[in-house]
Amino acid sequence: MTAGMQIEEPTFSMSTKKWKVLAGIQLAIIIGLLIGLIVIASQPGGDDSTRNAVSSDSESSAESGTSCKSPEASDFVDCGAGQNANGNSIDLDEPENPGPFHDLTKNEMRKLREFLEKDPKIQAVSMKNFSSVTINSSYIFLADLWPPKKADALHFLDNKGNQPERQARVMMFRGDKNPPVVEELICGPLPKVTKCKLLEGRRNPVEFSSRPFNKMEFDAAYTMLPEVDAKIGDILMQSYNATFTNCSEESCLVLNASPTASGLTGEINERLIWLWALYNVPFPLLHPTDFGFQLDWTD
Repeated sequence: MTAGMQIEEPTFSMSTKKWKVLAGIQLAIIIGLLIGLIVIASQPGGDDSTRNAVSSDSESSAESGTSCKSPEASDFVDCGAGQNANGNSIDLDEPENPGPFHDLTKNEMRKLREFLEKDPKIQAVSMKNFSSVTINSSYIFLADLWPPKKADALHFLDNKGNQPERQARVMMFRGDKNPPVVEELICGPLPKVTKCKLLEGRRNPVEFSSRPFNKMEFDAAYTMLPEVDAKIGDILMQSYNATFTNCSEESCLVLNASPTASGLTGEINERLIWLWALYNVPFPLLHPTDFGFQLDWTD
C-alpha cells in the first residue's frame, strides 16, 4: 500500500439512519407494553374485580329493563322490554294523521278495500269470500302508497300550504272483464276514498297474460302434480330420490315458477309458465334440480 493512498471510512445514507431510529422507537414501545401487561397480570384479585364489574353492569341493566337472559331461565325477559336506560321508547302505534310519505295504515287499507268492494264499476271480491275467488273474478292483487308530486310535498314541508291528499295505487286483476285485463288504479283521498281512476302516463290497462304470477296459479299447478308423478314418478325417484306426491312433506319436491316473457313467445296474449323442481330444504332456491316442465295457461 502506497503512502499516498487514503482509506475512507464507510458512510451510511440518511435513509439507513432513519430506519435505525424508527426500529429503536418501535422496540421501546413493545418493551413498554410488555412491562405493562406483566404488571397488570401480577396484581392480586384481578379476576374477581372483573367479575364484580360485569355483575354490577348486569344488575344495572336489569333495573333499566334491557337485560337478556337465556330462554331456559325461568325469569327470561325479552331484550329491550320495558324502558331503556335513557328513558326513551319507540311508539309503534300508527298515526291518526300520517304524513305524505307514511305507508298505508291499517285503517286506510280497510277503508280502501271497502270502497273497492262496493264500487259498482269494480266490485272486488270481499275478504270474507276470498276463499272462493277464481281466475275470472275481480280482485285486489296489491295496494301501496302513491306518493304526492314533489312540488306539492315541498310546498307542505316548507310550511307554505296544506298537506297534499294521500292516495293509494291499486293493482286489480279484472278477470271479470271481456277481455280480462290488469288495471292500475289511483284511489283517494285516504282514508275516506271517493273515487278511483286509471293511472295515466303508461300503458294501462295491460293484457291479462302479463299479470304477475300469483298464489292462485301456484295452487292450481300443485293440483297437476299427481298427473306428473303418474307419468314420470319412477324417473324422478331414480334421478333425484324424490317425487312430488306419495312422500313426506320434508322429502317431497317443491316448485318454483318462472313466467315466460312475451318477447320470447312472440305473442302478447300467450301465457306460458315454467315450473322448476326444488328440494324441500331450507332455502330451496339454492337446491334446484335440473327438472322442469312448462304449462300453457293462455286460456
